Amino acid sequence: MDDVLEHRTLHSIGNVEVKVKRIADYDTDLSWLGEFCQYREPQTEEQKLVHLATKLVLDHHGIWRDERGRIAPAPEDYRHSRNYQYSFHDNGHDKIRYAVHDSRRLQDFNDGSLGCIGVVASVLVDGVEVGNASLWGIDSDSGEEYIVDTEREEAREALKEARKWLGRRAS
Repeated sequence: MDDVLEHRTLHSIGNVEVKVKRIADYDTDLSWLGEFCQYREPQTEEQKLVHLATKLVLDHHGIWRDERGRIAPAPEDYRHSRNYQYSFHDNGHDKIRYAVHDSRRLQDFNDGSLGCIGVVASVLVDGVEVGNASLWGIDSDSGEEYIVDTEREEAREALKEARKWLGRRAS
């Protein structure tokens, strides 16, 4: 069963209803943010290793830097820690601060302070669904205006699908 966060009717004309739902998205692919790991040496300019406790970044030259790019001493590792101490980023960022930002977002997703939602729009005629559309993986901190715009866009897509279905039924 889906964890429905919000459910409402956008439009209702006669026997046609357009409904939207916001659903918790627990299966989002976050690989674009990076991955938690043990020590791994970056090999290319795009790869960065972020020390989670200090937010220091190891670049492909083997130099540790702070968020502003200044050279910094290597962080202390906790040799007996069972937790990951680093996040590895291979997503094309040439700026160190972007890797640090992604590392923070990845940690926020991991600790549950940030999540994702899906927006599902449905068109119903006499209570029967004849069109739907959805978008998943929306950051839960995206802002109400963006989410409402997404609901409208998905409702338009669901209406297009409903028109196709009704057109096939009429012919």
